[in-house]
Amino acid sequence: MSATSTVASKLVLRAPILVVEDEPLLQTRLLNVLSDLGYQRDDVFVADSLAQADHLLANHSFPLAFIDLSLPDGSGLAVISRLRQLHPAAYILVFSAWSTPTIIYRAIRAGACGFVLKERDDSDVAAALRCALRDGATIEPHLAREILQHHQSPSDASGEGLLSQEDVALLRLTADGWSLREIREKLGLSREAIDQTVLKIYRNLYVA
Repeated sequence: MSATSTVASKLVLRAPILVVEDEPLLQTRLLNVLSDLGYQRDDVFVADSLAQADHLLANHSFPLAFIDLSLPDGSGLAVISRLRQLHPAAYILVFSAWSTPTIIYRAIRAGACGFVLKERDDSDVAAALRCALRDGATIEPHLAREILQHHQSPSDASGEGLLSQEDVALLRLTADGWSLREIREKLGLSREAIDQTVLKIYRNLYVA
């Protein structure tokens, strides 16, 4: 399989993929989800530690990655930062049991583009991956609230990762618990446009 190929669903499969996860059962789970989407085993490189991830990053270019935040020799935040520095355009999905807004926000600031809880079922993991392959991202209400707490308005005095008025409107509706359908109707945007706006917000919040 080439580095980029297309499946029947018209998703462009970006490869190779880096999976950083130390639990064998979860490694297998992710490999199965990726296989169902059309990836071959040779497309996926698996690391179970920071050291192994560093070795793979030194020898391969990864346009897509799943990264656990809790590893036996440190935090996955270090892998996120390293990958973002080496490959600024990479799409990084956090796959973790940690769901506190502060941790997720730190991952986004480090360069993550999305977040999937390990407790979610395989269909949710696959949906997050499809969204990534369409250059979009999703956001949960608690993360929207966390971002708004740090960036109250488009004129945020910090000067970092400024949000547009449209970004703030989307975050506020999400934080208030509006459904995706309601947000689409309120803002007059398609689902794809909303997903792409969320990804743009994440990338704007990244601290180089």
